Amino acid sequence: MKARFAPSPTGYLHVGGARTALFNWLTVQKAKKFDDNAVFLLRIEDTDTERNRDEWTQGILDSLLKLGLNWDEGPIFQSTRLDVHKTIALKLYDFHLAYWCKCSKEDIENRNSETTNVGYDRHCRDLNLEYQSGYVLRFKVPLSSTTKFHDLVRGEVQIENSTLEDFVLLKSNMSPLFVLANTVDDMDMDVTHVIRGEEHLYNTFKIILLWEAIASSFISTGESANKPLPSFAHLPLLVNEKRQKLSKRRDKVSV
Repeated sequence: MKARFAPSPTGYLHVGGARTALFNWLTVQKAKKFDDNAVFLLRIEDTDTERNRDEWTQGILDSLLKLGLNWDEGPIFQSTRLDVHKTIALKLYDFHLAYWCKCSKEDIENRNSETTNVGYDRHCRDLNLEYQSGYVLRFKVPLSSTTKFHDLVRGEVQIENSTLEDFVLLKSNMSPLFVLANTVDDMDMDVTHVIRGEEHLYNTFKIILLWEAIASSFISTGESANKPLPSFAHLPLLVNEKRQKLSKRRDKVSV
């Protein structure tokens, strides 16, 4: 078993993040009674260079240690793996599982203002565009099926794929989006259990589709990357005395 805590150093450690780390740590400690190889991994997801600060990274490490939540592996810094993320994304493009999109945020908003659409409308999906500066790489969501999984907290959850937008994998500067980096790293690091807050529940459907696409693209080239999906558990969010989600603007949320 391997569980991971993967905070972003865009602020001091949030009490909700600490609670998530605690659940991961406790789950691994229980597993260690039966499995000497059980691992609690710490991965710092520091790809947002505009918002990251070194003192916040150190604050996360110090807070976890003061709480007694020692990790077995890491910290691994996601920013050291950007080339890996990019390589996987371009492989998906080569296998026609992703496409280049020229639409700006303003283009999408202008088209949506004339319709009832919300989000990206798949405008470039079938245009077969070659890469140009300013383009983003989008995942081609399979539209004719349903994605479902068993959540260890919530039971069976599912979504119609047609309700998911073709989400961005690489920004126009070729840096990875959260869903891509998160999926590739969990796959490469043999993570077996993803325990996190319920705000990531919607992202999990994207991650499952992306995981399956990555596995299929590697199988097509004869490489071995057919790793099983991890088990997912989405924890209820912490709330304040008014039962509102904790807000950095309103509540004291830093550990």
